[in-house]
Amino acid sequence: MNISRNTLNRERILGMTLLVLTAAAPVSARQSHATAYDEETGRSLLSYPVSSGVDVTHVKLEVTIADMSRPKLDAVETLAFKAVGWPTEELNLRVLGLRVSSVRSDGRQVEFKESGGSLKISFQPAVPVGVAASVVVTYSVADPSEHKAWVTESPGSRAGSFNTSLLESWYPRPQTTDCSTAEVAVDVPLGYLACAPGRLVSRAKATSRAASSDLPGTSVGPREVFRWAQDSASGGEFCGRLDIVVGKFDVVEMAGSEASVPVYAPIGRGPDARAAFSAAPKISELLGKRFGTRYPWPKFAPIVALPAGQNVVNGGYETTPSMALFAEDTLARASSPREREREIARLFAKQWFGALLSARSPEHRWLEDGFSTYAISLWLESTKTIGGETDSDDALIRGWFDAATTRSTASGPGSTETGLAMVSKVSRTNGPDGVDRTETGIKGAAVLHMLRQQLGDEVFFKGLALYVNRFAHRTVETINFRHAMEEASGESLEQFFDQWCSRAGTPSIDVNTEWDSTAHELRVDVTQTQNIDPDSPAFVFALPIFVSDGTPKGRTHTLDVNARHNSTSIALDRAPEFVSIDPSLSVLAAVSIAQPESAWIAQLARGQTWNARAQAVRALGASSSAGARAALLDARLSVPASSPLHAEVERAIRVQSGVPSEK
Repeated sequence: MNISRNTLNRERILGMTLLVLTAAAPVSARQSHATAYDEETGRSLLSYPVSSGVDVTHVKLEVTIADMSRPKLDAVETLAFKAVGWPTEELNLRVLGLRVSSVRSDGRQVEFKESGGSLKISFQPAVPVGVAASVVVTYSVADPSEHKAWVTESPGSRAGSFNTSLLESWYPRPQTTDCSTAEVAVDVPLGYLACAPGRLVSRAKATSRAASSDLPGTSVGPREVFRWAQDSASGGEFCGRLDIVVGKFDVVEMAGSEASVPVYAPIGRGPDARAAFSAAPKISELLGKRFGTRYPWPKFAPIVALPAGQNVVNGGYETTPSMALFAEDTLARASSPREREREIARLFAKQWFGALLSARSPEHRWLEDGFSTYAISLWLESTKTIGGETDSDDALIRGWFDAATTRSTASGPGSTETGLAMVSKVSRTNGPDGVDRTETGIKGAAVLHMLRQQLGDEVFFKGLALYVNRFAHRTVETINFRHAMEEASGESLEQFFDQWCSRAGTPSIDVNTEWDSTAHELRVDVTQTQNIDPDSPAFVFALPIFVSDGTPKGRTHTLDVNARHNSTSIALDRAPEFVSIDPSLSVLAAVSIAQPESAWIAQLARGQTWNARAQAVRALGASSSAGARAALLDARLSVPASSPLHAEVERAIRVQSGVPSEK
């Protein structure tokens, strides 16, 4: 029996689609990678990248919004592609919520059928391998108000607006992670602005003329057509992503950046926008240096177009190539400038890690979320000042470590008692795309910090630049990043990536320090207390131990931990003042340390890093002694109120007093 390759591809795509849908079902907390299946059906719950069978090379959209008081748009999409591997007989596009009226392809007869949010297009004859082809889909989107994407214009109210990033679907898209270029033409009523990815090619006034000749030329009053072009390919989550925002805005151009930074703010809020985004040019410059390549797109357009209080940063649609969405309270004069800068840095970084380099599948999404979260630290460390803000970066990293170690207890490969490995084919369900953004963002950032600590700044940033430039405008997997870092360092990093990325959980360690006055030795015993079994061996890491021995710089010793129990003895002339374990946060572990209370008080006063002092604050907060409380009360008075360490002290005092800790 002769079965065409396209038929096999269709069956494979259908099967993979079912796998992805099934993966949304709850997964047992103890379920490992090897046993991730549905017990009732026996179906695997692992998800894999799905190929459309074609290489999408260019997406062109021509959009007309006749009336902003009527939630409806008419559009034409031209999708250019090439068949990959075998002639293309069918093309499947996602058209959820769209009303398709016609489909055509030059030089070929086409038939189309819409079902369940999918558009199946059949070609006759089939598109040969390597031959450029295109398909033109005419469609409309009506009444998307249930998605809060469209605010209709009405007398006496604010101007209407339309934000496609809040829609599940607003144009036909293939199931692919290929990279493509794109262009958008948006025909709107005069007085409205339309922003889309890329550079502005032109804007021209028109009358009774749609953006495309394929659309009805009915009289719709004075118009303006905005044409945007994304000349460089973006892929993965951003493949062909052409979100547009339409509204009435004050547009403020921020000076001093290598890229254009136009801020779109509500009418009358231009001065507030200039103040709120004043750091954007410096953030762009700093991240470009750290990532090894300048900002990759013609603009970065912050668009203040979402209701106040909306959680934009943690949402799934906060950024598209060369654009980022912000809530109106971003402009509030009373809001923290540092918090705004964190949001800006995170969303700026998504333009490199998400648009320029895109994860090939959700399994590797930490390469986007981890880097964009880590960018906050890169910005904060570059802007440290004298006073309370000095510790912001250290406190941020401590927060990542706290969150990652609290969420996860080490267990078998691919799972933990509370979650999954960061790089796992088992689907997560708390993100809009099935990805656990907390895990991939926070743990991913912590892993990057650890890798930088291990390799040192010179090698780490050399490897990062190699990775970014080698895979620009391509989709990536974790192994691509690993190989780039290995090439830069000359080290094998397979165990590092297996342990911290592909294995679930983190180690929990108990550390006991004991001074032997006779032998003049400090003994340090380390015990891994998490579950250890044949599938979950002890973690392997180098644990830094700082000893305050009375000298100005103290002594740092490294203990190689590779078993359930490890210990070391350090010869000293006299008893140590205190012992600080991992003061610079180089091991993602939950650490419990036993040492005398006097040592904790000394560490609080003279710890060499912010984390060392915070470590002492937490230990003293767990003690009910009068000495511990007195030390914390003294710290409350001596530590600047704006410092994150002051917040740690306040929490510790509440713990001592039996008051529930504030989050």
